[in-house]
Amino acid sequence: MLRETLALRRRYGIRLRGEAIPPQAQATMAALGESIDDCSTANHSDALERADLGAELADWLDEQAAPSELAGDLVDAGITREKLAPLTELISQEAFNSGLRILAADYQVLCLTREIETPPAASPT
Repeated sequence: MLRETLALRRRYGIRLRGEAIPPQAQATMAALGESIDDCSTANHSDALERADLGAELADWLDEQAAPSELAGDLVDAGITREKLAPLTELISQEAFNSGLRILAADYQVLCLTREIETPPAASPT
């Protein structure tokens, strides 16, 4: 799964290489990427709040013609509509969509590597 996620991230990174991305958009994307520092849903008080935030973000992504299936990972990563909205004015639709996929992949990679690092719990004997 980690290998597949890294391959997807690389593919979307390559797509962005051909895009002219203004410095302000580059800085925003970099800040969003750096803000992904935890792999848990602990950013939200409960599953209902997470579901509400995910549905709200998915609806907004649909309005932007962006991949709404990424909403859950983006919410878990702490990425909100308010943080993403400025990018819609600065970059192309294709660049925005690729950037979202990279952010979601970065979150997934963080989660997968944490899973690898965490030793399995000892089974009761």
